[in-house]
Amino acid sequence: MDACPAGALSSQGNDKIGHKIEINPYLCQGVGTCATACPTEAIHYALPTPQETQKFIERTLANYHQQGGENAIILICSSRHESYNAMALNALPENVIPVVVEELPSVGIDTWFAALVNGATQVLFAASRHMPETIQTVLNSEVGMAQQLLENLGLARETIDILYLESLREGLPTLVEKDLELRIGDVEGSKRERLFHSLDVLTAKQGVTDTIQPLPTTAPYGTVTCDTDKCTLCMGCVAVCPTKALYNKGDRPALDFVEQDCVQCGMCEKRAPNLHCLSLNKSTGTKNLEPKSLRFMKRKLRSV
Repeated sequence: MDACPAGALSSQGNDKIGHKIEINPYLCQGVGTCATACPTEAIHYALPTPQETQKFIERTLANYHQQGGENAIILICSSRHESYNAMALNALPENVIPVVVEELPSVGIDTWFAALVNGATQVLFAASRHMPETIQTVLNSEVGMAQQLLENLGLARETIDILYLESLREGLPTLVEKDLELRIGDVEGSKRERLFHSLDVLTAKQGVTDTIQPLPTTAPYGTVTCDTDKCTLCMGCVAVCPTKALYNKGDRPALDFVEQDCVQCGMCEKRAPNLHCLSLNKSTGTKNLEPKSLRFMKRKLRSV
């Protein structure tokens, strides 16, 4: 809710009946910071959809490379700053490809990484220091998260970065022009599926062996650790998990987990009768699509 510069988001409900986010259509300005900050795509841009924007960038890169273009740098521009965008493009080299969107925060982290696995050497945002403080805060937070993921992959932080247009008076920004030689085509699935698929491709390309990497405390990615000595398999955590990252098929006494679906909301920690049986770990790694059992209990039959 803090991501909205117009105060259009509010939380309704309570701990007993649950909570939901409501958007006041009379206050909403369509900036899109909420869509960028939302880790599950529960809030997303309606027109154009995130998938449509991503497909446009993927097609643009494919056409650029088919025509013999090299070292493509994607510059995401806001339609609100046309004159400043034109000035920036005049100062930047020809391999910088402008992608104009209505609002900068309408394009999320999944699309940024999808561009990198489709031939972009860098993704930049043509921002202004005169943008509302909330927008700058959200954009800096999300880009900072992306840069942490890049560092974990052994890539330069500047591979995804913010270009403040005012800084062009002082000189050009750091441009990353090393081609990763990746052209995987359409990246399908939900927001998190698209992001993790791109990360897995980059992990394989970079030959990263230490696949479990720590992330900041605000990261919506990570695992859940279960203290099997304290867990009673009451399934209270399963009942409150909003993304079904914690689940049970019902065919055996076990607590199963899919890392990719976990948004680190902490509801499972609060719901567990024993507050110390579950704990969150902010990290990311490969094979996050594979279900795994956090707790498994073998049934013992007693003869009478």
